[in-house]
Amino acid sequence: MTLPTEIRRLLAAEPRAHAALSCGLHGPIGETHLVLEGARVLAFTRESLVGEFARVELAALPALQKGDFSDTLRLQLADGSDAELNVSSFERASVTGLLEAATRPAPPQPARPDAAPSVETPVSAPGRHGQERAPDRGLPVPQPQPAARRAAEADVEDEPAEKDKPDRQAGREVAIYHSSDPGLFGCILQLAVFAGAVWAFWHLHTEAARNLGLAVPRSGGNEGFTFIATKVLALVAGAYLGVRLVQLVNVVLRAFGLMGKVMFSQSVIQVFGPSGRWHVMFSTPLPLDITLRCHKPGQGTDESGKPARQIYNYYLGLSQNGQTVLLKTTHHAVNPRREIAGIPVTPVAEEPKNERQFGMEYQTFKHVARRIAKLR
Repeated sequence: MTLPTEIRRLLAAEPRAHAALSCGLHGPIGETHLVLEGARVLAFTRESLVGEFARVELAALPALQKGDFSDTLRLQLADGSDAELNVSSFERASVTGLLEAATRPAPPQPARPDAAPSVETPVSAPGRHGQERAPDRGLPVPQPQPAARRAAEADVEDEPAEKDKPDRQAGREVAIYHSSDPGLFGCILQLAVFAGAVWAFWHLHTEAARNLGLAVPRSGGNEGFTFIATKVLALVAGAYLGVRLVQLVNVVLRAFGLMGKVMFSQSVIQVFGPSGRWHVMFSTPLPLDITLRCHKPGQGTDESGKPARQIYNYYLGLSQNGQTVLLKTTHHAVNPRREIAGIPVTPVAEEPKNERQFGMEYQTFKHVARRIAKLR
Protein backbone atom coordinates (compact mmCIF):
# COMPACT_ATOMS: atom_id res chain seq x y z
CA MET A 1 0.00 0.00 0.00
CA THR A 2 1.37 3.39 -0.96
CA LEU A 3 1.73 6.23 1.51
CA PRO A 4 -1.41 8.43 1.34
CA THR A 5 -0.92 11.94 -0.01
CA GLU A 6 -2.34 13.63 3.09
CA ILE A 7 0.29 11.93 5.25
CA ARG A 8 3.17 12.62 2.87
CA ARG A 9 2.42 16.37 2.99
CA LEU A 10 3.02 16.39 6.76
CA LEU A 11 6.55 15.00 6.47
CA ALA A 12 9.56 17.30 6.44
CA ALA A 13 11.67 14.81 4.45
CA GLU A 14 11.20 11.73 2.34
CA PRO A 15 10.43 8.72 4.59
CA ARG A 16 13.15 6.11 4.99
CA ALA A 17 10.59 3.33 5.39
CA HIS A 18 6.82 2.89 5.43
CA ALA A 19 4.51 0.14 6.70
CA ALA A 20 0.72 -0.01 6.31
CA LEU A 21 -1.62 -2.07 8.48
CA SER A 22 -5.23 -2.84 7.54
CA CYS A 23 -6.64 -2.04 10.98
CA GLY A 24 -7.24 0.99 13.16
CA LEU A 25 -5.51 1.77 16.43
CA HIS A 26 -8.36 0.38 18.52
CA GLY A 27 -10.25 -1.98 16.20
CA PRO A 28 -10.12 -4.16 13.09
CA ILE A 29 -11.73 -1.47 10.88
CA GLY A 30 -9.58 1.31 9.49
CA GLU A 31 -5.91 1.60 8.66
CA THR A 32 -2.69 2.59 10.37
CA HIS A 33 0.51 3.83 8.72
CA LEU A 34 3.96 3.78 10.32
CA VAL A 35 6.51 6.11 8.77
CA LEU A 36 10.23 6.33 9.52
CA GLU A 37 11.20 9.98 9.12
CA GLY A 38 14.85 10.44 9.95
CA ALA A 39 15.32 8.67 13.28
CA ARG A 40 11.66 8.95 14.36
CA VAL A 41 8.83 6.49 13.85
CA LEU A 42 5.57 8.34 13.25
CA ALA A 43 2.12 6.77 13.46
CA PHE A 44 -0.99 7.92 11.60
CA THR A 45 -4.34 6.17 12.03
CA ARG A 46 -8.03 6.37 11.29
CA GLU A 47 -10.83 4.15 12.50
CA SER A 48 -12.59 3.86 9.12
CA LEU A 49 -11.72 3.56 5.43
CA VAL A 50 -12.54 7.22 4.82
CA GLY A 51 -11.83 10.46 6.64
CA GLU A 52 -8.66 12.19 7.77
CA PHE A 53 -5.75 10.57 9.57
CA ALA A 54 -4.86 11.45 13.16
CA ARG A 55 -1.23 11.46 14.20
CA VAL A 56 -0.46 9.50 17.34
CA GLU A 57 2.71 10.25 19.28
CA LEU A 58 4.81 7.24 20.29
CA ALA A 59 6.84 7.03 23.47
CA ALA A 60 9.14 4.24 22.26
CA LEU A 61 10.01 2.17 19.25
CA PRO A 62 7.21 -0.34 18.44
CA ALA A 63 7.88 -3.99 19.21
CA LEU A 64 6.85 -6.87 16.95
CA GLN A 65 5.81 -10.10 18.66
CA LYS A 66 5.86 -13.20 16.45
CA GLY A 67 2.81 -15.46 16.24
CA ASP A 68 1.77 -18.67 14.51
CA PHE A 69 -0.45 -17.21 11.79
CA SER A 70 -0.07 -13.46 12.37
CA ASP A 71 2.14 -11.17 14.42
CA THR A 72 1.27 -8.50 16.97
CA LEU A 73 2.74 -5.01 16.87
CA ARG A 74 2.84 -3.41 20.33
CA LEU A 75 2.77 0.38 20.53
CA GLN A 76 3.55 2.47 23.61
CA LEU A 77 1.77 5.79 23.24
CA ALA A 78 2.99 9.07 24.65
CA ASP A 79 -0.02 9.37 26.97
CA GLY A 80 1.03 6.18 28.78
CA SER A 81 -1.49 3.84 27.16
CA ASP A 82 -0.67 0.83 24.99
CA ALA A 83 -2.12 -0.46 21.74
CA GLU A 84 -1.81 -3.76 19.88
CA LEU A 85 -2.15 -4.05 16.10
CA ASN A 86 -2.57 -7.27 14.14
CA VAL A 87 0.12 -7.79 11.47
CA SER A 88 -0.77 -10.29 8.75
CA SER A 89 1.78 -12.24 6.76
CA PHE A 90 1.36 -9.80 3.87
CA GLU A 91 2.29 -6.87 6.14
CA ARG A 92 5.07 -8.57 8.11
CA ALA A 93 7.91 -7.77 5.70
CA SER A 94 7.24 -4.02 5.58
CA VAL A 95 6.89 -3.76 9.38
CA THR A 96 10.08 -5.76 9.97
CA GLY A 97 11.97 -3.63 7.45
CA LEU A 98 10.81 -0.42 9.11
CA LEU A 99 11.82 -1.56 12.59
CA GLU A 100 15.23 -2.71 11.37
CA ALA A 101 15.80 0.60 9.57
CA ALA A 102 14.82 2.49 12.73
CA THR A 103 17.70 0.87 14.64
CA ARG A 104 20.27 2.10 12.10
CA PRO A 105 21.64 5.66 12.09
CA ALA A 106 19.65 7.96 9.85
CA PRO A 107 21.58 9.47 6.93
CA PRO A 108 21.26 13.24 6.49
CA GLN A 109 18.33 14.09 4.24
CA PRO A 110 17.49 17.47 2.74
CA ALA A 111 14.07 18.83 3.52
CA ARG A 112 11.46 18.47 0.83
CA PRO A 113 10.63 21.83 -0.77
CA ASP A 114 6.92 20.98 -0.96
CA ALA A 115 6.66 19.86 2.68
CA ALA A 116 4.20 21.77 4.81
CA PRO A 117 5.73 23.54 7.83
CA SER A 118 5.22 21.73 11.09
CA VAL A 119 2.79 23.54 13.37
CA GLU A 120 2.93 22.56 17.01
CA THR A 121 -0.74 22.52 17.91
CA PRO A 122 -2.45 20.13 20.32
CA VAL A 123 -4.36 17.38 18.59
CA SER A 124 -6.32 14.48 19.98
CA ALA A 125 -6.01 10.83 19.01
CA PRO A 126 -9.11 8.65 18.54
CA GLY A 127 -10.35 7.01 21.71
CA ARG A 128 -11.19 3.38 22.20
CA HIS A 129 -14.91 3.99 21.59
CA GLY A 130 -14.67 6.69 18.94
CA GLN A 131 -14.26 9.49 21.56
CA GLU A 132 -11.34 11.88 21.64
CA ARG A 133 -8.59 11.89 24.27
CA ALA A 134 -7.06 15.03 25.58
CA PRO A 135 -3.50 15.35 24.28
CA ASP A 136 -0.51 15.31 26.58
CA ARG A 137 1.80 17.30 24.29
CA GLY A 138 1.73 19.44 21.20
CA LEU A 139 1.53 17.57 17.90
CA PRO A 140 1.45 18.80 14.32
CA VAL A 141 -2.05 18.75 12.87
CA PRO A 142 -3.07 18.43 9.22
CA GLN A 143 -3.87 21.77 7.67
CA PRO A 144 -7.41 22.05 6.27
CA GLN A 145 -7.63 21.71 2.53
CA PRO A 146 -10.02 23.38 0.13
CA ALA A 147 -12.79 21.11 -1.10
CA ALA A 148 -11.60 21.40 -4.70
CA ARG A 149 -8.10 20.26 -3.76
CA ARG A 150 -9.40 17.31 -1.77
CA ALA A 151 -11.55 16.24 -4.70
CA ALA A 152 -8.60 16.48 -7.10
CA GLU A 153 -6.44 14.29 -4.87
CA ALA A 154 -9.14 11.78 -4.06
CA ASP A 155 -8.79 8.22 -5.25
CA VAL A 156 -12.14 8.50 -7.03
CA GLU A 157 -12.56 10.99 -9.83
CA ASP A 158 -16.32 11.47 -9.82
CA GLU A 159 -18.49 13.61 -7.55
CA PRO A 160 -19.97 12.75 -5.20
CA ALA A 161 -17.05 10.55 -4.21
CA GLU A 162 -17.94 6.92 -3.71
CA LYS A 163 -17.21 5.09 -0.50
CA ASP A 164 -15.60 1.70 -0.38
CA LYS A 165 -17.51 -1.08 1.29
CA PRO A 166 -15.50 -2.57 4.16
CA ASP A 167 -13.53 -5.65 3.23
CA ARG A 168 -14.79 -8.32 5.62
CA GLN A 169 -11.73 -10.46 4.88
CA ALA A 170 -9.16 -7.74 5.47
CA GLY A 171 -6.42 -8.97 7.78
CA ARG A 172 -7.40 -12.63 7.48
CA GLU A 173 -4.65 -15.17 6.95
CA VAL A 174 -6.73 -16.95 4.30
CA ALA A 175 -9.08 -14.83 2.20
CA ILE A 176 -11.19 -15.87 -0.81
CA TYR A 177 -12.74 -13.50 -3.35
CA HIS A 178 -15.18 -14.96 -5.90
CA SER A 179 -15.98 -13.92 -9.43
CA SER A 180 -19.36 -12.52 -10.48
CA ASP A 181 -19.64 -14.56 -13.69
CA PRO A 182 -21.73 -17.71 -13.12
CA GLY A 183 -21.18 -19.02 -16.65
CA LEU A 184 -23.82 -20.28 -19.08
CA PHE A 185 -25.13 -23.02 -16.78
CA GLY A 186 -25.26 -20.63 -13.82
CA CYS A 187 -27.12 -17.96 -15.81
CA ILE A 188 -29.73 -20.47 -16.97
CA LEU A 189 -30.14 -21.75 -13.41
CA GLN A 190 -30.50 -18.23 -12.01
CA LEU A 191 -33.09 -17.31 -14.64
CA ALA A 192 -35.06 -20.49 -14.01
CA VAL A 193 -35.07 -19.94 -10.24
CA PHE A 194 -36.12 -16.29 -10.52
CA ALA A 195 -38.86 -16.98 -13.09
CA GLY A 196 -40.08 -19.95 -11.04
CA ALA A 197 -40.50 -17.81 -7.93
CA VAL A 198 -42.48 -15.15 -9.81
CA TRP A 199 -44.68 -17.74 -11.53
CA ALA A 200 -45.32 -19.55 -8.23
CA PHE A 201 -46.61 -16.39 -6.52
CA TRP A 202 -48.72 -15.53 -9.59
CA HIS A 203 -50.34 -18.95 -9.56
CA LEU A 204 -50.77 -19.13 -5.78
CA HIS A 205 -52.40 -15.70 -5.72
CA THR A 206 -54.97 -16.69 -8.33
CA GLU A 207 -55.79 -19.94 -6.54
CA ALA A 208 -56.03 -18.22 -3.17
CA ALA A 209 -58.34 -15.53 -4.52
CA ARG A 210 -60.59 -18.12 -6.13
CA ASN A 211 -60.78 -20.32 -3.01
CA LEU A 212 -61.40 -17.41 -0.64
CA GLY A 213 -63.88 -15.74 -2.95
CA LEU A 214 -62.35 -12.33 -2.26
CA ALA A 215 -61.53 -11.26 -5.77
CA VAL A 216 -62.32 -13.64 -8.62
CA PRO A 217 -61.68 -12.62 -12.26
CA ARG A 218 -64.90 -11.95 -14.08
CA SER A 219 -65.89 -13.84 -17.18
CA GLY A 220 -65.50 -10.75 -19.36
CA GLY A 221 -61.82 -10.43 -18.40
CA ASN A 222 -62.33 -7.29 -16.25
CA GLU A 223 -60.76 -8.02 -12.88
CA GLY A 224 -61.74 -6.09 -9.81
CA PHE A 225 -59.49 -3.57 -8.05
CA THR A 226 -58.82 -5.86 -5.10
CA PHE A 227 -57.72 -8.67 -7.36
CA ILE A 228 -55.33 -6.40 -9.33
CA ALA A 229 -53.85 -4.79 -6.22
CA THR A 230 -53.15 -8.12 -4.55
CA LYS A 231 -51.76 -9.49 -7.80
CA VAL A 232 -49.20 -6.68 -7.92
CA LEU A 233 -48.20 -7.41 -4.32
CA ALA A 234 -47.83 -11.08 -5.18
CA LEU A 235 -45.53 -10.25 -8.11
CA VAL A 236 -43.40 -8.01 -5.90
CA ALA A 237 -43.14 -10.77 -3.30
CA GLY A 238 -42.26 -13.29 -5.99
CA ALA A 239 -39.53 -11.03 -7.39
CA TYR A 240 -38.09 -10.51 -3.91
CA LEU A 241 -38.05 -14.26 -3.26
CA GLY A 242 -36.49 -14.79 -6.69
CA VAL A 243 -33.63 -12.41 -5.91
CA ARG A 244 -32.98 -14.18 -2.61
CA LEU A 245 -33.01 -17.56 -4.31
CA VAL A 246 -30.56 -16.29 -6.96
CA GLN A 247 -28.21 -15.30 -4.14
CA LEU A 248 -28.58 -18.80 -2.72
CA VAL A 249 -27.80 -20.24 -6.16
CA ASN A 250 -24.59 -18.19 -6.23
CA VAL A 251 -23.60 -19.67 -2.88
CA VAL A 252 -24.17 -23.17 -4.25
CA LEU A 253 -22.22 -22.40 -7.43
CA ARG A 254 -19.30 -21.13 -5.35
CA ALA A 255 -19.42 -24.16 -3.06
CA PHE A 256 -19.15 -26.51 -6.04
CA GLY A 257 -16.34 -24.49 -7.64
CA LEU A 258 -18.39 -23.42 -10.67
CA MET A 259 -17.34 -19.78 -10.28
CA GLY A 260 -13.80 -18.43 -10.41
CA LYS A 261 -12.04 -17.25 -7.26
CA VAL A 262 -8.84 -15.67 -5.97
CA MET A 263 -7.43 -17.12 -2.74
CA PHE A 264 -4.75 -15.45 -0.58
CA SER A 265 -3.01 -17.78 1.85
CA GLN A 266 0.29 -17.06 3.60
CA SER A 267 2.84 -16.39 0.84
CA VAL A 268 0.77 -17.78 -2.05
CA ILE A 269 -1.89 -16.34 -4.35
CA GLN A 270 -4.03 -18.97 -6.06
CA VAL A 271 -6.43 -18.18 -8.91
CA PHE A 272 -9.01 -20.83 -9.83
CA GLY A 273 -10.90 -20.65 -13.12
CA PRO A 274 -14.67 -21.29 -13.38
CA SER A 275 -15.59 -24.97 -13.04
CA GLY A 276 -11.94 -25.74 -12.28
CA ARG A 277 -10.90 -25.35 -15.93
CA TRP A 278 -7.53 -23.91 -14.89
CA HIS A 279 -5.52 -23.15 -11.78
CA VAL A 280 -2.57 -20.75 -11.40
CA MET A 281 -0.41 -20.30 -8.31
CA PHE A 282 1.81 -17.27 -7.62
CA SER A 283 4.48 -17.14 -4.93
CA THR A 284 4.54 -13.69 -3.33
CA PRO A 285 8.22 -13.83 -2.22
CA LEU A 286 9.16 -14.05 -5.93
CA PRO A 287 8.86 -11.08 -8.31
CA LEU A 288 5.27 -10.63 -9.49
CA ASP A 289 4.42 -8.51 -12.50
CA ILE A 290 1.28 -6.45 -11.84
CA THR A 291 -0.52 -4.41 -14.50
CA LEU A 292 -3.77 -2.48 -14.34
CA ARG A 293 -5.25 -1.37 -17.64
CA CYS A 294 -8.40 0.52 -18.57
CA HIS A 295 -10.40 0.15 -21.79
CA LYS A 296 -13.36 2.34 -22.76
CA PRO A 297 -15.77 0.61 -25.16
CA GLY A 298 -17.32 3.87 -26.42
CA GLN A 299 -17.70 7.62 -25.95
CA GLY A 300 -20.70 8.85 -24.02
CA THR A 301 -22.33 12.29 -24.03
CA ASP A 302 -25.64 13.55 -22.73
CA GLU A 303 -28.21 15.63 -24.63
CA SER A 304 -26.33 18.86 -23.89
CA GLY A 305 -23.12 17.45 -25.35
CA LYS A 306 -21.38 17.20 -21.98
CA PRO A 307 -19.55 13.99 -20.97
CA ALA A 308 -21.93 11.47 -19.44
CA ARG A 309 -21.39 8.48 -17.19
CA GLN A 310 -20.13 5.62 -19.29
CA ILE A 311 -18.65 2.17 -18.97
CA TYR A 312 -14.96 1.65 -18.20
CA ASN A 313 -13.49 -1.85 -18.11
CA TYR A 314 -10.50 -2.44 -15.84
CA TYR A 315 -8.13 -5.40 -16.21
CA LEU A 316 -5.80 -6.48 -13.41
CA GLY A 317 -3.06 -8.68 -14.83
CA LEU A 318 -0.77 -10.95 -12.80
CA SER A 319 2.24 -12.64 -14.35
CA GLN A 320 5.02 -14.81 -12.96
CA ASN A 321 7.29 -17.37 -14.61
CA GLY A 322 5.27 -17.36 -17.83
CA GLN A 323 1.89 -17.86 -16.09
CA THR A 324 -0.62 -15.04 -16.46
CA VAL A 325 -4.19 -14.36 -15.34
CA LEU A 326 -6.54 -11.45 -15.99
CA LEU A 327 -9.22 -10.16 -13.62
CA LYS A 328 -11.86 -7.88 -15.11
CA THR A 329 -14.39 -5.45 -13.66
CA THR A 330 -16.74 -2.79 -15.01
CA HIS A 331 -17.28 0.66 -13.54
CA HIS A 332 -19.67 3.45 -14.58
CA ALA A 333 -18.16 6.92 -14.28
CA VAL A 334 -17.68 10.19 -16.15
CA ASN A 335 -13.88 9.93 -16.11
CA PRO A 336 -11.59 6.91 -15.82
CA ARG A 337 -9.71 6.34 -12.60
CA ARG A 338 -6.02 7.18 -12.44
CA GLU A 339 -5.33 4.45 -9.90
CA ILE A 340 -7.06 1.71 -7.94
CA ALA A 341 -5.76 0.78 -4.50
CA GLY A 342 -2.50 2.60 -5.28
CA ILE A 343 -1.89 0.72 -8.55
CA PRO A 344 -1.58 3.15 -11.49
CA VAL A 345 -4.09 2.64 -14.30
CA THR A 346 -2.83 2.58 -17.90
CA PRO A 347 -5.41 3.40 -20.62
CA VAL A 348 -5.32 1.06 -23.63
CA ALA A 349 -7.03 1.32 -27.01
CA GLU A 350 -7.65 -2.41 -27.41
CA GLU A 351 -9.39 -4.66 -24.92
CA PRO A 352 -6.91 -7.07 -23.26
CA LYS A 353 -7.58 -10.77 -23.76
CA ASN A 354 -6.44 -13.84 -21.87
CA GLU A 355 -7.56 -17.46 -21.77
CA ARG A 356 -7.29 -17.36 -17.97
CA GLN A 357 -9.76 -14.57 -17.28
CA PHE A 358 -12.99 -13.95 -15.35
CA GLY A 359 -15.02 -10.98 -14.15
CA MET A 360 -15.57 -9.66 -10.63
CA GLU A 361 -17.82 -7.10 -8.99
CA TYR A 362 -16.24 -3.67 -8.73
CA GLN A 363 -15.93 -3.63 -4.93
CA THR A 364 -14.55 -7.19 -4.85
CA PHE A 365 -12.08 -6.23 -7.58
CA LYS A 366 -10.87 -3.30 -5.45
CA HIS A 367 -10.41 -5.53 -2.39
CA VAL A 368 -8.28 -7.92 -4.46
CA ALA A 369 -6.26 -5.02 -5.92
CA ARG A 370 -5.70 -3.60 -2.43
CA ARG A 371 -4.25 -6.88 -1.18
CA ILE A 372 -2.04 -7.27 -4.25
CA ALA A 373 -0.85 -3.65 -3.97
CA LYS A 374 0.70 -4.50 -0.60
CA LEU A 375 3.08 -6.87 -2.39
CA ARG A 376 4.58 -4.13 -4.57
